[in-house]
Amino acid sequence: MKGITPVIAVILLLLITIAIIGFTSVFFQQTVTTGGEQAQQAAAGQANKALQTAEIVDVSNGKVTIKNVGTEPISTANVQIFVDGDPAATTPVGDAENIQPGSTKTFDIAVPPGTGERKITVAVPGNVMEKTFQLDAGTADLISAEGNVITLKNSGVTSIQDSEISMKVDGAGVTFTGPASLAAGAEGVYTITPSSIPAGSGTRALEITTPQSVHTADADINIGTISLEGITGNKLSIKNTGLTTIAKDELILTVAGQGVTFTGAAQIGPDASEVYAVNEIEILGREGTGGALSLQSPASTITDNTAFDYDLTTKGYWKFDDLDQGTAIKDSSGNGMDGTFVGTTHDGTLGGGATIITQNRNGQDSKILALDGSGDYLTVGDDILQGKSAVTFSVWFKAVSQSNAYARLFNYGWHTNAFMFVYTSGNTLSFWTSDASNSQKSASVSLAPDGEWHHAAGVWQSGSIHRLYLDGALVGSDSLPSAFVPKASVLYMGGSGGSNSYVGALDEARIYGRALTADEVATDMNSKYPLSGVMASYSFESMRSGKTVDTHFIVRGKNDAPSDPDGALQLKGGSDYVLINDNAGLRGMGELTMSALVNPLAMAPGYNGRIISTSSPGNYDWNLQTANQK
Repeated sequence: MKGITPVIAVILLLLITIAIIGFTSVFFQQTVTTGGEQAQQAAAGQANKALQTAEIVDVSNGKVTIKNVGTEPISTANVQIFVDGDPAATTPVGDAENIQPGSTKTFDIAVPPGTGERKITVAVPGNVMEKTFQLDAGTADLISAEGNVITLKNSGVTSIQDSEISMKVDGAGVTFTGPASLAAGAEGVYTITPSSIPAGSGTRALEITTPQSVHTADADINIGTISLEGITGNKLSIKNTGLTTIAKDELILTVAGQGVTFTGAAQIGPDASEVYAVNEIEILGREGTGGALSLQSPASTITDNTAFDYDLTTKGYWKFDDLDQGTAIKDSSGNGMDGTFVGTTHDGTLGGGATIITQNRNGQDSKILALDGSGDYLTVGDDILQGKSAVTFSVWFKAVSQSNAYARLFNYGWHTNAFMFVYTSGNTLSFWTSDASNSQKSASVSLAPDGEWHHAAGVWQSGSIHRLYLDGALVGSDSLPSAFVPKASVLYMGGSGGSNSYVGALDEARIYGRALTADEVATDMNSKYPLSGVMASYSFESMRSGKTVDTHFIVRGKNDAPSDPDGALQLKGGSDYVLINDNAGLRGMGELTMSALVNPLAMAPGYNGRIISTSSPGNYDWNLQTANQK
């Protein structure tokens, strides 16, 4: 048989059709059954959710309590809480995972910072609830501020971390220690770190900030303060009244406006006291017998006008700063025990109508040289400036009307190789130099005769500068075309040897063998003692019998010992000595101290070099001396 007969083909088609119909019927039956079951389950779930309803019972202190008012349990995992619309981290309190019908459940929530009425939203499967509550977070109350100790109370509903708190003292941020976390409703004590507080004393402005509160207060906080507990001789008892350690280097002590040194502990701890010994020689060197004290710390300034008044205890004090050459050495103790210098001295000569008078200069009484213009002047040698390549003249003078056209304050030489410092009748102050070719260079400034004291300085450097300063300010300058070397000549002050006389007063006349800088000119003007490099200095403090004093070799020990600012008397041995005659003030003492700054040039074996010696026949002697090279 070569193919399927038509009958067989029909039968096969019928069988295939029946099979397809049977399969389709089973498929649709199963589909209808499954869909119905899912629909039933969905309907049951919706009904169950409708039975999982709740209500907000309470919101306080970072906690939310809800009650299941439905008929089905509510899983805690299906509870969501929002604060002002933002999800809040939620933690159920207790172990139960379901909230049974009729039961309550409390949740801890993290409330973001904020104050006032807050909207709380709670969502459970069966409903969403909203209520408004007063809910403060990140807020604190300032309970107290005692010094650097601060007490805060957390008035919010969640904990405040120490990292969320900041503090300032007088506007500057400070560090502090205290609780790492301050629970809601709890109080915490915080201590501001003293070392972070800026130096200051008395009432300080505090500012304490938490995420949602700012408090200000005043508190007494002392940092870097001291008190002067007492003075015994040259010893100061100083107490640290602040909260931090004060280093010795932070203390500044001045006597009569000048800094002095002192020894003692490297630091003073809080509420501790230390004794410091002040350099007594420096104290005496400021005002002869001491002077007003000023003691400064980072936050204190203490003054005492009588701290170092040695008049009552010092029997004799000779600085040798105002030696009246050939006659008297002034006793600066105030007891009037002047001594007489016996030996060879250096001095100038003074003639005419010059007198020494006491006059107020710049707020202080000072002895000054008064010239009447009738041929009186001061002359000093004939070679003081010979060979110099730089010179500075400085002097205090009174600007008064002059009868001479060219009244000389200083005059050295004539025409060539000359210096002239003049105050003219034309109300002009000038500083002139004349080089070898007789070409004059000058610097001038107008100055009306106002009867006031003025400080003038002329600075010359060969082949370079020529400057005039008035009251510390540069008022004129000129360049020099060539160098010249001053020749031997006579130096005059107050005239030029009988002519060009100056009428008025002079004080603190100084000559330097170098060119002072602008800063040095200002320092010279305000300094009681000359600067280094001075060649001649005339204070006019102790001129008698037609003699005036060149103090350059006493003021700074020939300017080769900057550590000796108060001068030195140089003795060559032999017949040079200072004699203090018998004085009742040196008798009957129950105790005695002798002291001196000495610089021996030679001490021979077995040789006694008397530094200070008393000699009273029939009584005891006291000698401060060198002996056997000791």
